[in-house]
Amino acid sequence: GEIDSNEEEVATFEGEFEESEIEIKIIYTDQIGERRMLEESVDFDPRKFPKAKRDSFLSAGNAFIIGVLIPIVVYFVYKRAKKKKERHRKHLIKRRHGL
Repeated sequence: GEIDSNEEEVATFEGEFEESEIEIKIIYTDQIGERRMLEESVDFDPRKFPKAKRDSFLSAGNAFIIGVLIPIVVYFVYKRAKKKKERHRKHLIKRRHGL
């Protein structure tokens, strides 16, 4: 988008870098639809960037537990409760009809 259009494109990455020069290649499509490439080198100083919290709450393990395991457990608990309710309903019907 245009600079003044309030659109943003953000790239996030992780890495272990030492103080050095880093080569960056950016490939983008400009406003008239032409594909462009920009290559730059920047001096990187790791002291200017705080270390990432490796033990943050949404680590890969916690994200897996929250996104996959908990929904699976909830699904099976729901199915079990539904079956139990159905068995109880059938039992009441049998008792009413004297079976």
